[in-house]
Amino acid sequence: MTPISATRRHAFWIFAAYLLFIVYGSLLPFEYRDYNLAQAIEHFAAIRYLNLGVNSRADWLANIVLYVPLAYLGCVWILGMRAVSAGRYLALLMVFTICLAVAVTVEFTQIFFAPRTVSLNDLLAEVLGILGGISLWAFGRRRVVQLRDAFAVGGRQSVLAAIATYGMVYITLSLFPYDFLVSPREIAWKLESGSQGWLIAGSCSNWLRCVARLAGDIMATAPLGVLIRLAFPHVSLRQIFSAGLALSLALEALQFMLASGTSQGLSVVLRGAGLVGGAMIGEWLQRMGAAPFARFIWRATPFIALPYLLLLAAAAGWFSEPWLSPGEALMRLTEVRVMPFYYHYFSSEPSAMASLLANAAMYAPVGGLMWARHACGVRVINRGALTAALWAVVLALPIELGKLLAASKHPDFTNLLIAAGAAAVTYALASWIEHALARNSTGKTE
Repeated sequence: MTPISATRRHAFWIFAAYLLFIVYGSLLPFEYRDYNLAQAIEHFAAIRYLNLGVNSRADWLANIVLYVPLAYLGCVWILGMRAVSAGRYLALLMVFTICLAVAVTVEFTQIFFAPRTVSLNDLLAEVLGILGGISLWAFGRRRVVQLRDAFAVGGRQSVLAAIATYGMVYITLSLFPYDFLVSPREIAWKLESGSQGWLIAGSCSNWLRCVARLAGDIMATAPLGVLIRLAFPHVSLRQIFSAGLALSLALEALQFMLASGTSQGLSVVLRGAGLVGGAMIGEWLQRMGAAPFARFIWRATPFIALPYLLLLAAAAGWFSEPWLSPGEALMRLTEVRVMPFYYHYFSSEPSAMASLLANAAMYAPVGGLMWARHACGVRVINRGALTAALWAVVLALPIELGKLLAASKHPDFTNLLIAAGAAAVTYALASWIEHALARNSTGKTE
């Protein structure tokens, strides 16, 4: 199989998997309405365009974002990633038709499931997302190919590609759900909302959650600092910190212009500190190599394991209120919904994303620990990201079940999937950096 046909084949399976994700996410929580086909058709024929306010903008924009990857993957599946003849661009109409059929079918099917609503607004958003995905393929695929080829080349080029990729992902997630303010009236509303502050925005009723959110600002930029140091070893820490402040100021300004955004001055400093902290780790890795750093993490594990577990339990709400009896906790287990992302549906898009990222940050250290264990030469079975994912699930399961002891909490087994993914990605990133350092030491960089 040629590389081009292999790319298209892989794109088809990813397209199919993402299509299933769209269908699943669009029909949650699968509460069936008793409609017959004639009633559904009549209802669909009468759908209206709704006058949405600023509070509903996030949901509308989420529909745009949802369909961008679908259309992009459809283009890669049908046309590939390389240059195509002018005539083959007509295949883009086929991609548009397929994705539009998906959107219409999903919207029609939502009639049969409560509490879903169907409107022309959603269809318009999905059409815009489809056009955005096709445009991304038409004008951006060469850049994607360049990044992919840079990763394959290795050396400094691969590190620069990693910086660009991580930076784009970080900014994309930071600005989600892109519900920008569009009028002076909306800006005045935002000023009165209390979601901004010179130091910290709003009140901090749960100190642990506030500390975790601030620590997340550091953790999110630290990997970028590591990559910057690997690519630019002669840049000073002062310059890196200044770059972090500039990036963070721009992000906080954009956060202010989001209806759901929170902007605060302390995050500016913490992001810069995270960038510097990552750069210091990168400098150590360059000077000493990955093995000493891995040994340090592995030897420190017995000392940090108990505090780490207690922090996980506290963040999950174990200690937020008096515990129920074991019998009462077990009775509550029958009320728990095990459907993935069930509880995310009943929260806003920003809250759902914040929950996802917070839980990912909680279990990402498991991936780093497993990488350190493997890098130290400890004999294990099934090495790799899969092992890290399994250990994260083993850790997350009792943490989630422990929520049964607190009357106001409930387990969310979606967090097991998030924990597994976060640990696997952390392991893969650490392994990639280790290999990049090994290539540097053999003189294969530019």
